[in-house]
Amino acid sequence: MNSNRELEAITERLDQLRLRLHEEGHRVTPQRLAIAEAVMRSREHPTAQEVFEEVGGRFPTMSLATVYKTLGLLEEMGEVVVVAGDRDRAHYDSVVEPAHLHLVCTACGAIEDLEAPPLEKCLRPARESGWKVGQWRLELLGTCARCAGR
Repeated sequence: MNSNRELEAITERLDQLRLRLHEEGHRVTPQRLAIAEAVMRSREHPTAQEVFEEVGGRFPTMSLATVYKTLGLLEEMGEVVVVAGDRDRAHYDSVVEPAHLHLVCTACGAIEDLEAPPLEKCLRPARESGWKVGQWRLELLGTCARCAGR
């Protein structure tokens, strides 16, 4: 469950997203906003299918293709990132502060958030070599404690 502070932050991000969509010439639809909100509220790194199942009841004519297209647009806009996970399905995470990295189990597909090292420490070598980093993500792949214990 999200705290009041988290809900306020999500509401603010949705307002900003509404403006960005409009300013960048994209249609602002209730479906797009609901899909974005579903990812922002989730702590579980949902798949497109899971987002569809959560939001689809409110929009009976919405297709799974609409969810995929919207998630793709949100990824292009830097609002969500694709996280590895199950071998056959992409998982999505909202781009939030503070920055965090993902632990991904290659055996079962579990994904956990982990506090990231100070971003400046990671970006300094890239900047010193002339790179302009717009986005970043870090995934550590391995075996979760549950799978390692099997």
